[in-house]
Amino acid sequence: MIAAHPFHPGRKSVGLYMLRNHEVFDAVEVWNPRGIPLLNYPAERFARSKGMPMTSGSDAHVLSELGEAPTVINAATCRPEDVIEAIRRGRCSPTRGLMRLSALREAIAWSFERRLRPSGPWLAAPLGDLKSGL
Repeated sequence: MIAAHPFHPGRKSVGLYMLRNHEVFDAVEVWNPRGIPLLNYPAERFARSKGMPMTSGSDAHVLSELGEAPTVINAATCRPEDVIEAIRRGRCSPTRGLMRLSALREAIAWSFERRLRPSGPWLAAPLGDLKSGL
Protein backbone atom coordinates (compact mmCIF):
# COMPACT_ATOMS: atom_id res chain seq x y z
CA MET A 1 0.00 0.00 0.00
CA ILE A 2 1.36 3.41 -0.99
CA ALA A 3 0.66 6.46 1.18
CA ALA A 4 -0.51 9.05 -1.36
CA HIS A 5 0.29 12.74 -0.74
CA PRO A 6 0.49 12.05 3.01
CA PHE A 7 1.26 15.53 4.32
CA HIS A 8 -0.60 17.85 1.94
CA PRO A 9 -2.79 20.13 4.09
CA GLY A 10 -6.37 20.48 2.95
CA ARG A 11 -6.35 17.14 1.10
CA LYS A 12 -7.55 13.80 2.31
CA SER A 13 -4.52 11.78 3.30
CA VAL A 14 -3.14 9.17 5.64
CA GLY A 15 -0.41 11.41 7.05
CA LEU A 16 -1.36 11.32 10.71
CA TYR A 17 -2.07 7.59 10.58
CA MET A 18 1.25 6.97 8.82
CA LEU A 19 3.19 8.81 11.52
CA ARG A 20 2.05 6.19 14.05
CA ASN A 21 1.79 3.16 11.73
CA HIS A 22 4.33 3.57 8.94
CA GLU A 23 5.08 -0.15 8.88
CA VAL A 24 1.70 -0.93 7.26
CA PHE A 25 2.74 1.01 4.13
CA ASP A 26 4.95 -0.37 1.38
CA ALA A 27 6.00 3.04 0.04
CA VAL A 28 5.38 6.78 0.29
CA GLU A 29 4.37 9.06 -2.55
CA VAL A 30 6.95 11.83 -2.26
CA TRP A 31 6.04 13.78 -5.40
CA ASN A 32 2.57 14.77 -6.54
CA PRO A 33 2.36 17.53 -9.18
CA ARG A 34 -1.25 18.42 -8.27
CA GLY A 35 -0.24 20.19 -5.11
CA ILE A 36 2.19 22.95 -4.21
CA PRO A 37 5.68 21.51 -4.83
CA LEU A 38 7.02 22.51 -1.39
CA LEU A 39 4.34 20.37 0.24
CA ASN A 40 5.94 17.23 -1.21
CA TYR A 41 9.15 17.55 0.79
CA PRO A 42 7.82 16.48 4.22
CA ALA A 43 6.82 13.14 2.67
CA GLU A 44 10.30 12.66 1.22
CA ARG A 45 11.96 13.52 4.54
CA PHE A 46 9.66 11.06 6.33
CA ALA A 47 10.30 8.26 3.81
CA ARG A 48 14.07 8.76 4.01
CA SER A 49 13.99 8.78 7.82
CA LYS A 50 12.17 5.43 7.85
CA GLY A 51 14.05 3.88 4.91
CA MET A 52 10.82 3.51 2.94
CA PRO A 53 10.58 3.23 -0.86
CA MET A 54 9.52 6.45 -2.59
CA THR A 55 7.10 6.91 -5.49
CA SER A 56 5.52 9.72 -7.46
CA GLY A 57 2.05 9.91 -8.94
CA SER A 58 -0.08 12.16 -11.09
CA ASP A 59 -3.25 11.82 -8.99
CA ALA A 60 -5.02 12.19 -12.33
CA HIS A 61 -8.65 13.24 -12.42
CA VAL A 62 -8.66 14.15 -16.11
CA LEU A 63 -7.02 12.39 -19.04
CA SER A 64 -4.43 15.10 -19.74
CA GLU A 65 -2.95 14.62 -16.24
CA LEU A 66 -1.97 10.99 -16.85
CA GLY A 67 1.77 10.52 -16.81
CA GLU A 68 2.62 13.89 -15.29
CA ALA A 69 4.82 12.26 -12.62
CA PRO A 70 5.36 8.55 -13.27
CA THR A 71 7.32 6.30 -10.94
CA VAL A 72 10.24 4.48 -12.53
CA ILE A 73 9.94 0.83 -11.46
CA ASN A 74 12.64 -1.79 -12.04
CA ALA A 75 10.53 -4.96 -12.01
CA ALA A 76 11.42 -8.37 -13.43
CA THR A 77 8.27 -8.30 -15.60
CA CYS A 78 5.19 -6.12 -16.04
CA ARG A 79 3.03 -8.60 -14.13
CA PRO A 80 1.27 -6.81 -11.25
CA GLU A 81 2.84 -9.05 -8.59
CA ASP A 82 6.36 -8.29 -9.91
CA VAL A 83 5.67 -4.56 -10.01
CA ILE A 84 4.32 -4.62 -6.44
CA GLU A 85 7.32 -6.63 -5.24
CA ALA A 86 9.74 -4.20 -6.91
CA ILE A 87 8.08 -1.25 -5.15
CA ARG A 88 8.15 -3.07 -1.80
CA ARG A 89 11.87 -3.78 -2.24
CA GLY A 90 12.59 -0.16 -3.15
CA ARG A 91 13.46 -0.86 -6.78
CA CYS A 92 11.65 2.29 -7.81
CA SER A 93 12.27 6.01 -7.98
CA PRO A 94 9.99 9.03 -8.23
CA THR A 95 10.08 11.57 -11.03
CA ARG A 96 9.49 15.21 -10.25
CA GLY A 97 7.58 16.65 -13.17
CA LEU A 98 5.32 19.66 -12.90
CA MET A 99 1.86 19.71 -14.46
CA ARG A 100 1.71 21.04 -17.99
CA LEU A 101 -0.37 24.19 -18.32
CA SER A 102 -2.94 22.39 -20.50
CA ALA A 103 -3.36 19.65 -17.87
CA LEU A 104 -3.65 22.23 -15.10
CA ARG A 105 -6.29 24.16 -17.05
CA GLU A 106 -8.32 20.99 -17.71
CA ALA A 107 -8.04 19.85 -14.07
CA ILE A 108 -9.24 23.23 -12.77
CA ALA A 109 -12.18 23.21 -15.18
CA TRP A 110 -13.08 19.66 -14.12
CA SER A 111 -12.89 20.62 -10.44
CA PHE A 112 -15.20 23.63 -10.86
CA GLU A 113 -17.65 21.65 -13.00
CA ARG A 114 -17.76 18.82 -10.45
CA ARG A 115 -18.53 21.23 -7.62
CA LEU A 116 -21.15 23.20 -9.53
CA ARG A 117 -22.98 20.27 -11.12
CA PRO A 118 -26.07 19.13 -9.20
CA SER A 119 -25.55 15.61 -7.95
CA GLY A 120 -27.78 12.59 -7.94
CA PRO A 121 -28.46 9.91 -10.53
CA TRP A 122 -31.89 11.35 -11.31
CA LEU A 123 -30.30 14.55 -12.62
CA ALA A 124 -27.75 12.80 -14.80
CA ALA A 125 -30.15 10.29 -16.41
CA PRO A 126 -32.19 11.09 -19.52
CA LEU A 127 -35.89 11.55 -18.79
CA GLY A 128 -36.77 8.34 -20.66
CA ASP A 129 -34.54 6.31 -18.32
CA LEU A 130 -36.25 7.82 -15.28
CA LYS A 131 -39.75 6.96 -16.54
CA SER A 132 -38.79 3.35 -17.12
CA GLY A 133 -37.45 3.07 -13.58
CA LEU A 134 -40.57 4.40 -11.88
